[in-house]
Formats: sequence, C-alpha cells, structure tokens
Amino acid sequence: MIDIVSAVPPDTVGRSRIYLTRVGEATLVLELRDSTSNQVLARSLDRRGADPAWPAEASRVTTLREVRRLARTWARILVKRLDQIAEL
Repeated sequence: MIDIVSAVPPDTVGRSRIYLTRVGEATLVLELRDSTSNQVLARSLDRRGADPAWPAEASRVTTLREVRRLARTWARILVKRLDQIAEL
C-alpha cells in the first residue's frame, strides 16, 4: 500500500463528538513477478477511500470497520484479477 491518508482526527478531549464521511484512503499496488528473473509480469494499482455509508461518529470501532470493509473490497478485486490472469 502507498499514499495512505488518514482522515481520522486524534482523540478528542471532553464531550465533543466528531462525525466522519471518510475514514481515509490508500492505494493498493499489486505486482506479479517472475520468480527467476524478477521481471514484472502484471501490475495493478487501485486507489480507494474508506467511506462509511453515512456520516459516522469517529471512533476506533468505526475506523476498524471501514478499513476492514476496504480490505474485503480489495480482496475481491485481487481474486477477480488473478482469475482473469489464470484464464490467459
């Protein structure tokens, strides 16, 4: 992963509440390389934001939920792309 940007503010002091429409964003870079020559055979870049469906109160739970959701999305994309490569 590259270009990771967090939109989560530090913990607040007192009774204030912060609502987020974006937890952050990152770019996932995947490369398939030849094991002998180390030549890049395929490369994929995908930049996405970890965005809740609606404004959510900033918390560790919210952040973790959205990061996991983004990871699952990337996992589905990876499986799809690997299946496409296998068909070649």
